[in-house]
Amino acid sequence: MRGGRGWWPWAVAGTGLAGLVVLLVVTVVRLGGREGLYSADTGQITGLVIAAGPAAVALVVWAWRTSSAARAGAAPTAEVVERAKDVLAGVVAQQWRDEARLRSLDDPDPIPVRWRTPEQAVLMDHPANIQHGVSPGVWWRASSADIAALADRFRRTRRRRLVILGGPGSGKTTLAMQLLLHLLATRNHYRDEPVPVRSPELGAGVVQALTGRGHILPVLDGLDELPASAQAEVITALNRSLGGGDQLILTSRTTEFTAAVTAAGDVVTSAAVLEPRPLDPAAAADYLTRCLPPGPGPAWQHILTELRNTPPADQTPPGPAASRPGAALADVAATPLGLWLLRTVYIAPGADPTALTDPARFP
Repeated sequence: MRGGRGWWPWAVAGTGLAGLVVLLVVTVVRLGGREGLYSADTGQITGLVIAAGPAAVALVVWAWRTSSAARAGAAPTAEVVERAKDVLAGVVAQQWRDEARLRSLDDPDPIPVRWRTPEQAVLMDHPANIQHGVSPGVWWRASSADIAALADRFRRTRRRRLVILGGPGSGKTTLAMQLLLHLLATRNHYRDEPVPVRSPELGAGVVQALTGRGHILPVLDGLDELPASAQAEVITALNRSLGGGDQLILTSRTTEFTAAVTAAGDVVTSAAVLEPRPLDPAAAADYLTRCLPPGPGPAWQHILTELRNTPPADQTPPGPAASRPGAALADVAATPLGLWLLRTVYIAPGADPTALTDPARFP
């Protein structure tokens, strides 16, 4: 690397230290609440600072040793590389564990979204390019409630590449985050695996240094957010740049991805593809039941009964909406985002859910 080979360890360390600072600031602000820092528990703040100290020192020591070796022209040893991966994995895991808490992902459990390979064969590569010994096709079924099974299936593919599709609010980003966190949590059993990274803070130079040795599994979230012309260019660029052992997780809205592969004239090489199924009203009712207190009031008991008695959208009989009080509620709860919003707004203390099954309010 020209222009001084000792800079990139400090860039990685700087990213880690910045993450620790952000974690400290966010935690202190949360502890302070409306009354400010003076109302926070001093012991909690002190404990967090003490816990963050060793991690910060480890980052600086690692960066100093690695940059010294780089300046001397020595190639990083296997020990140095493994330490770098561990440091990066820790920073990334902390970042996305915090995000998972903000999304109430494990309170009490993830929303049980069902996933499957799309019926449109043009969206996915040839089965032989994805997984050995599969004929006549690759057919996946997965659930957000059993991410371990999905991770195992992902690890058994030829090149560990996955495209996650879906409409707005369908859980694409959440599934990618779940998979990322599980891969990180179990990486001690797979020490040869690259570190899954979904972070815009890493500079291009650092990414180049780590990907050059195959130590990064990029999680590219939101292909559809790019300009339409750029989406096809990204697919072409990925196929040209990915080596035989390079891994990838990519998310996109289905409509935009379909247009992109059509414009590119190609799919993502060796990548399996998943898309979500709508949540059944009964599954949504079961999830809400677990989020409610053990003894919900009469209003919630009525709502849950109506939701369970509402057929799925593809089995809804003809007739006016008034004859199906839970129909509008079932439509909202069919996506993870809608179900999460219902839970966030109407399970809050003092909230009145009665209107949720009122056809006059929600026809």
